[in-house]
Amino acid sequence: EMVDKHLSEATIIIGQTARYLGARFDQLLVPNSYSQRMGFETKHRTHHDAVEALLGYRKAHGTKQLWVAECDLRGFFDCVSHAVARHALQQAVVACGERGMKIDARALSIVEAYLSSYSFSTVAVPAAKQWFAAHDRAGRLANHTKQLDQLWNGAAPASLGLPQGGALS
Repeated sequence: EMVDKHLSEATIIIGQTARYLGARFDQLLVPNSYSQRMGFETKHRTHHDAVEALLGYRKAHGTKQLWVAECDLRGFFDCVSHAVARHALQQAVVACGERGMKIDARALSIVEAYLSSYSFSTVAVPAAKQWFAAHDRAGRLANHTKQLDQLWNGAAPASLGLPQGGALS
């Protein structure tokens, strides 16, 4: 019961931190960005809005050839260095400061704790090895740790990979 209480409190804190940062960082995104928008300054943007904008653009440009690109990189969040994530966060904080928005240091310390709680090599890889040992003894399923080793030339940083699935992810 005590564990449930602490998990509930942590979930609330993380959720409120995500709302707080989202309200500020959302303003830094370009107007034609539709992914993961919080909608605090404007109406919440959805994929329907993106399609509507594309159709409007198409109508405005007649027969001119148009291209649309969308990508989703498999395993992307497993490959991001914590140093890169911290640098991006710091750049966003600076950009907010330039717009007169100060970011509360408590929110940044919560993000730091959230980031520090996870590393692909210390959380995901051991869990994956255990799962593969139990469920894929023949080695038929893809396990992308080898590709990650190649990406990092066998020297992956200890602080690699972003936590996924929570409000701050």
